[in-house]
Amino acid sequence: MDLRQMEVVVSVADAGGFTAAARRLHVVQSAVSSNVRALERELGAPLFDRTTHRVALTPAGEAFVPAARAALRAAELAREAVDAVRGQLRGRVTVGTMQGVWAGLHHALAALRAEHPGVVVRLRQAAVAPTSGRLCARARWTWPWWRSTASSSVG
Repeated sequence: MDLRQMEVVVSVADAGGFTAAARRLHVVQSAVSSNVRALERELGAPLFDRTTHRVALTPAGEAFVPAARAALRAAELAREAVDAVRGQLRGRVTVGTMQGVWAGLHHALAALRAEHPGVVVRLRQAAVAPTSGRLCARARWTWPWWRSTASSSVG
């Protein structure tokens, strides 16, 4: 059993299905199925009841998922402890800006990301709603955009 298998099982449980979990993990659905089947063989018990339209945790799955979450969190804390000793920052930063401020902010965020790759930066840009004249959340971006910010950062 490894952390990746635990992450896949937790993702299937959270997403409610193998295809949705594959999208979250940015892998093909067959890789998710293969990981789950391998872990189920190793444990000697099915973790999911599978039907054509939905997936539900079995009693073994109900017992496994909280323990897997705890193991994934412990692995994340271990990585963060080592990163802290090395002076490496980790975490999430959400930055809110007004329309048009992005150009100047981009360079500062790029420098932060280059120096501290373990920091996930989220940018929220506000705009004025055309009908009411009030501020509204216009867009949400995670920088860099091509990188997933999945719930688990163990890897």
